[in-house]
Formats: sequence, C-alpha cells, structure tokens
Amino acid sequence: MRDFLLGLGLTKELAQFVGEASDEALRSKLIQRIDWDLGAAPTDALRAAIEDKLKFHGSKQRINTHHSRGVLPHLLKHVADLLSTKGAKQLTYDITSKPPGTIEWE
Repeated sequence: MRDFLLGLGLTKELAQFVGEASDEALRSKLIQRIDWDLGAAPTDALRAAIEDKLKFHGSKQRINTHHSRGVLPHLLKHVADLLSTKGAKQLTYDITSKPPGTIEWE
C-alpha cells in the first residue's frame, strides 16, 4: 500500500510521512482518518421508514408497536442474507389472512 500511495504524486511533506512512518502510524494517522465513501446510500432514513411502516402495519393488526419494531433487525438480516446469495433473488409476502394479533415467524 505504501508503494501505491507514494506513486500518487503526493506533496513533499505527505510523501515523506508515508515513506518514513511505521505501519501503525500510517494506519492510525492517515488511513483510519479517511471518511470512506463507497457510494452506498445512508441507511438511517431507510431504517426509520421501514420501522414506521412496521409500526403502522402492526397497529392495524393490533400488535404492540414495541413488538412490531422488534421485527426490523430480523427483516434486515433476511434481506442482507438474500442479497448475499448467488442466483435469482426474491422476497415473498404471505397475504393469506390471519387472525388479528397473530405473529408468524418463518
């Protein structure tokens, strides 16, 4: 990595630091301080929107909002697992009617 950084045409001072710093100093003072933007959209707003929909749906089904919100981590893990698999990806939604307040885990 050091060779790559030195090949970037850095300022004299930065090139000197990269060339002379220990591996630990290079990581802690340069690499870890970078705010890495990998092009991923922020997820906070998405999480909040999904949580709101879960609470709304739960209240319509007479489910305590605390329990409705508790589904969020499991839902997000299921989606992440699904996206990390190869092949066709499909989310399904069971629309069969269930008695109010029924929670079904799959």
